Amino acid sequence: MADETLKIMMSGRVYYGTIVLFAILISVIISFVPILNLLMLAVWGVAVACILAVYVHMHGHWIEFSNEGINVRVGLLNVKTLYIPYQNVDNVGMNVTLFERIAGLAEITIDTKGRAETELVMKNLPLANAEKAVRIVKEKMQSYPTNE
Repeated sequence: MADETLKIMMSGRVYYGTIVLFAILISVIISFVPILNLLMLAVWGVAVACILAVYVHMHGHWIEFSNEGINVRVGLLNVKTLYIPYQNVDNVGMNVTLFERIAGLAEITIDTKGRAETELVMKNLPLANAEKAVRIVKEKMQSYPTNE
């Protein structure tokens, strides 16, 4: 395999869909009460503000699979970073529920050697990128000998 770097940002599609669905539902309910029609603009204003907040939030969450290891960044104001070298990776997995498959999303879990719990869980990643990331990590894991 040629050297490959993959950077994946979290997807906000589930959140966007939920926000729009609730805005439509509230709008339909409000439309039956004529006196509340003035609230329609406020409902959609709040929905747009929520979508923008989710968009900004999602761009602060990414995972990068480089040639040496995995870099993770979470947060915009309170930033947390994590670096996992491939030789420390014990297991990598991908979980996809039915709902996530419909939305085209996946969850990646990465276990490292010497830890009882899962080191990294990244949710709401685009499915195609998650599959590619799992493939990259598995190939990199095979290039390091096990110390058992």
